[in-house]
Amino acid sequence: MALQRRNPPPWKDEYSDGCTGVHDKLGGKKHCVRHDRRYDSGGSVEDKLRADDQMYADLCGQNWYWRLWAAKRRYWGVRLLTFNYPPNHPMRKNYPGRVEAFNWLGPGPREGDYDD
Repeated sequence: MALQRRNPPPWKDEYSDGCTGVHDKLGGKKHCVRHDRRYDSGGSVEDKLRADDQMYADLCGQNWYWRLWAAKRRYWGVRLLTFNYPPNHPMRKNYPGRVEAFNWLGPGPREGDYDD
């Protein structure tokens, strides 16, 4: 989901890779697909955090495997490995190893938008 599009085409579930690295025998793929759809829809920082929280809640309700440990692992993976800041936000430079997964709609902030 790294492709950033200002006006994304209509979502298709086949765009998702499900729960990256976890086969669907454990269940939960539908929740990960919904999470990817929310990321593709984009929005604000709060929208991204809400999408992560909803995925965690959905996975915890799936079955014992997810409740015990996998939901937390997936949650912290998306929370820690993807940007929580839109393009041009000054905090992005503090997290060089993260990937762009969330589709931040609109042009994003311009230079100086976050100056105090």
